[in-house]
Amino acid sequence: MPASSTDPLDELRLMWIFTGPDGEDIGLTLSRFAEALTAREPEPFTSAWDDPADGAAEDTTMSFSITLDGQPIEGIASTDNEGASIQDATVAEAVEFAAWMRDELVSGGKTLTANTRQGMEDELPDIPVTGRTDDQLFEDFAEHARTVA
Repeated sequence: MPASSTDPLDELRLMWIFTGPDGEDIGLTLSRFAEALTAREPEPFTSAWDDPADGAAEDTTMSFSITLDGQPIEGIASTDNEGASIQDATVAEAVEFAAWMRDELVSGGKTLTANTRQGMEDELPDIPVTGRTDDQLFEDFAEHARTVA
């Protein structure tokens, strides 16, 4: 699944964003996210906060750290935008995160999609995550990364 050792994708790090298609509900809550992260990581870092600008009475956003492909990666999960993002992640790390979200956090027939910040700015279509194998995700994520690189 990983690219060859001479593939420039090994070094390319992007901000990957995971949401429901067109903002659809994926059933994400910060407590479920933190529980799934704790089950995966022995001592996860999480920090939840609310956004005073939106008048939220409860936490709506959480920063976190997760180990992907052996590397610590920082991210943000939000119930406002129903999704999560990871920063400075390779294609392999993004696939690992997408598969984890798909398997642990998205249920009940909900759909998860992925894109990058650059892909969104360039108006590239979202990549479906739900119903895909990890190998299919890797190929699609790699093609996306090559497009935005």
